[in-house]
Amino acid sequence: MTEQGLPNMIDVTKLLADQSSLTILTFLMDGRFHTVHEIAKVATIKDQTASYHLKKFYNEGWLDYYKRGKFVYYQLSNLDIAHLIEQLMVISPKKLTQSYHQRMALNKLAYCRSCYTHMAGKVGVDCYDYLINSGFLVGYQNELQLTSEGQELFKSLCIDIGRLQESSEHRMLLKDFAW
Repeated sequence: MTEQGLPNMIDVTKLLADQSSLTILTFLMDGRFHTVHEIAKVATIKDQTASYHLKKFYNEGWLDYYKRGKFVYYQLSNLDIAHLIEQLMVISPKKLTQSYHQRMALNKLAYCRSCYTHMAGKVGVDCYDYLINSGFLVGYQNELQLTSEGQELFKSLCIDIGRLQESSEHRMLLKDFAW
């Protein structure tokens, strides 16, 4: 029997207390695998520094990876990490951007991004508003339900709703889309 203890939030906050770490985690929120070099380039750090951060995240169980040839590809291991970063974005005070490149990156992030099971940013909000206002989705007990009109819409777009509804992530996907 293993002993359970209190969550060690100090170590988690230490992992997040570095701008490079947060940049890496934000970049990985797209749900895809990326090479160390891609990650380092986005975080404007050296490949070795990115590897250092990635190893720490991996040791905490936050990342999955696979090797292909000489390249190592990393991805967030679960939605909880992406949700944590999104929640930190919501509650964090905003700071002024220091450069044109920072402003452009922020504008892209604010305009449209994907995070595992949902779209976010202005495009995600606009899509959500359209689906609600058009009656394709309705809120019910803090969850979203797809109406029959919504099912027809997705069918016309060749999206297999039946397969999605069988998925274990179905409820989470609809819940994440709105809330």
